[in-house]
Amino acid sequence: MEQCIRIRKEFTTLSPIERQRHIKAIIGYTTDPNTRPEYEEFINEHYTLFRTLIHEKENFLPWHRYYILRYENLIRKVDCTFTVAWWDWSLDTREPFGTTNLEDVWHPSGYGGNGVGKDHCVQTGPFRQGVWSRVRPPFAGPGPDCLVRDFYGEPPEEVDVEEVLKTDSFHNFEEILRLVLHNGVHCNINGTMCTLESASAPEFFLHHGFVDKIWDDWQKKSHKNKHAYFPSIKKNMPGTKLKPSELIDLSKQPGGIRVEYEPFQREEDFIDKIKGEVNGLFISYVSPHDSTMIYLLLLFQARALLNYVKSGAEHSKASPKWLSTCSN
Repeated sequence: MEQCIRIRKEFTTLSPIERQRHIKAIIGYTTDPNTRPEYEEFINEHYTLFRTLIHEKENFLPWHRYYILRYENLIRKVDCTFTVAWWDWSLDTREPFGTTNLEDVWHPSGYGGNGVGKDHCVQTGPFRQGVWSRVRPPFAGPGPDCLVRDFYGEPPEEVDVEEVLKTDSFHNFEEILRLVLHNGVHCNINGTMCTLESASAPEFFLHHGFVDKIWDDWQKKSHKNKHAYFPSIKKNMPGTKLKPSELIDLSKQPGGIRVEYEPFQREEDFIDKIKGEVNGLFISYVSPHDSTMIYLLLLFQARALLNYVKSGAEHSKASPKWLSTCSN
């Protein structure tokens, strides 16, 4: 935190101590018998409201912004410094579900890896079967109480996020973010995340933190963007006494809370990596402070060429697997 502002960081940038404290706080709140009932009620709220307007344009972005904030407030009952972390899946597309590097989201010291066996229950990390159980809704149908993952395909890439941020129309921006980027990653992680019970997966908040950051980045482009659309919605968001417009400004969240997303720039490191890996390819470094668009174009072109060299021309012809119609 800085000057009473909650700073939300990208998960892979957390120091080992920060990562350990982040996980410890989540485990502490979600497993303590004194707080577990409150946590279950909160998680099941998403399940109960799933097929209402919380996944429609009128409410999707502000409702989930408020849900993230409420989750953060709950975990702060056991650690008053806790802030929601987010996962920039667009910069992890080279190895989105890696488990070997300490900074990987899915490392055993992070959120644990993929599910295994017939039920695809997670067996590594702090949310592994036998140590942690997810919330099941009342009268839930058959299915394991373990956290289920079945990694599939690749998340959207940097260029996809950049393209949606360049969109001037709120309606186009929101539709692509919600239906393509958001839905796709839910079902790239798969398992629990690709069901009506998605909020019971702890990575739900990593994912929605980044979705919320993308909205915040788009809002920062102009005053018009910041106040687009939602002031026209006069009904309260489902399950709340708040109107969507009350969640527009991250510096004025309910309860007087101020939130900022810490910028995450791994592009410089990636350009250096490309320079060393592609023989005979010269890429001149262009500072993002000098010319952002040229810089991004170089980044995307370099990555595409590297993938082509490493995997062959046939790899580049493969259909993208992250286009999904599931809704979470």
